[in-house]
Amino acid sequence: MPSSFFRKERLGNVCALAGIAIAGLIVYANSFSGVFLFDDWFHIEQGVRIRRLWPPWGWLSSQRPVVTLSLAVNYMVGGLRPGGYHAVNVAVHLLAGCVLYGVILRTLRRPVLRETFGSAARMPAFASALIWTVHPLQTESVTYIVQRSESMMGLAYLLTLYSAIRAFEARRPWGWFLVAIVCCILGMATKAVMITAPLIVLTYDVMFVSGSVREALGRRWAFYLALAATVGVLWMTGTAPHVLGLSGRRAHVGLAVSDVTPLAYALTQGGVWVHYLRLALWPDDLCLDYGWPLASRVSDVVWPSLIVVPLVVGTVIACWKRKPIGFLGWWFVVILAPTSSVIPLKDPAFEHRMYLPLAAVVAAVVLGAYRVGQRRDSFLSFPRWPAAWASLVAVAVALGWRTADRNRDYESAVTMWADTVRKRPENLRARLALGTALVEAGRPAEAVSVFRRVLDRDPGNEQAYCGLGSALGRLGRLDEALQAEEAAIRLNPRLAAAHYNRGNLLLARGDPAGAMEAFEQAVKLAPGFIEARCNLALRLQERGRLDEAERHYRAALQRDPDHDKTNYNFGNLLLSRDRLEEAAACYRRALRRNPR
Repeated sequence: MPSSFFRKERLGNVCALAGIAIAGLIVYANSFSGVFLFDDWFHIEQGVRIRRLWPPWGWLSSQRPVVTLSLAVNYMVGGLRPGGYHAVNVAVHLLAGCVLYGVILRTLRRPVLRETFGSAARMPAFASALIWTVHPLQTESVTYIVQRSESMMGLAYLLTLYSAIRAFEARRPWGWFLVAIVCCILGMATKAVMITAPLIVLTYDVMFVSGSVREALGRRWAFYLALAATVGVLWMTGTAPHVLGLSGRRAHVGLAVSDVTPLAYALTQGGVWVHYLRLALWPDDLCLDYGWPLASRVSDVVWPSLIVVPLVVGTVIACWKRKPIGFLGWWFVVILAPTSSVIPLKDPAFEHRMYLPLAAVVAAVVLGAYRVGQRRDSFLSFPRWPAAWASLVAVAVALGWRTADRNRDYESAVTMWADTVRKRPENLRARLALGTALVEAGRPAEAVSVFRRVLDRDPGNEQAYCGLGSALGRLGRLDEALQAEEAAIRLNPRLAAAHYNRGNLLLARGDPAGAMEAFEQAVKLAPGFIEARCNLALRLQERGRLDEAERHYRAALQRDPDHDKTNYNFGNLLLSRDRLEEAAACYRRALRRNPR
């Protein structure tokens, strides 16, 4: 082919990639002011493993070491300032959008599709990747910081497939095969959903390259063996036993639980899938935390099944007949399967689970519009490029506007949780989070009302009593606050936060001995509770028990070396002992975390 063709091809790709990146930057420009939310508190603000890059045992011991490493780098560069974390999230998402463009473009130019799309493949590829990048359903994976686990896994997933496609096209494929294997390893060390990647790559090979499973495995058995072996990473990180509910540990958000049967969970997923599809087509009701209930009525199962069952059956039939549209259905079903099938997780629905499956929905709509335009002389007809571009711009602007609007909800914990409660008023976890956010925002009177509403619905909720006590304490209503914390302790004697709050309240009432006892109990129940340990150390310091106080300060700093309050108080202790250099080092660390 003439060099002018390659120059034109390169220029077209550069323009498409630049368009995707610029559009993504525009719609996520206001995400950089977002705050830490939800699980960010545990993984970032209280994240022990991200406090040091070296030695690497901290982040390597995580079940998602690639994600933890990225958070550790963020912490090393910018501490606990959210802007840097958001910058990484946006960059990962834009890269994923660009790789998706490459995957779709090369797929549309495969021999099986070349006759349909021909030289016009770039337009639908660009449209699909652009819409996927700016779609508001992606905000939970981009603007919610800790959910970079989903977007980073998505990037690794797309790179694995893209590298495999390049290898299928290359005369000397092993370089690209090696890249695919490395990306698959990184994806497995990012999130367990990556376990489906080898199957997706094999399906792609069968449907678009080899024509049969026997041919694909026969020609590339070594590659698929290596790709399948990457699943071992999930066992090395301890993720596989946890997801399968074999670890015996208490489940956190998104992990396997034993009190829900696979059947009950699977029957619930029909409604969840329909909701996901609706949000993909009309993203008007986005919610951070659904608190989705298990299906309890026949209608909860029957009506969604009228959509989901034909979708799954049609996908299987299309794949069996090697129809290209079947791959999109297969992509959607297989990638959702680890979180949305028969393995019971604590939460049946989260929007970030649609990060990659959304690509199938978007591509199906875009390619369907293209086919309609080919068959009918209408405004959708792609030879009429102005109409096609106008339609794309209108859709992208509308979706991008909604994305930017959704990003504003992430600018405040109160705003986000108030939005969640408004959309899911039955979600008590969201109400508890709203109450906590109100307390931290200096609005304890409103928080009291929120916590009391939770107790009206669930009188045995110890977390609500604990939060209520904290809010009442901020209002100076110490007797009521103590009663609330003691109620929380009666309901759950192992609730360390209630003991800690009780200690602070006793201190405010002039009972330092009782406060120290409460702090000791909190530390006994939760040795990693830095604030409780710091308060205990300060009480010991005031009593002249300096060696004991120093031991607790050091234990707290071993967990979080830059904790400002601990460093400041420990610096004061060291200063009183004339250990000036050590004291100065503590003060410097305190100022680095909190310049004020």
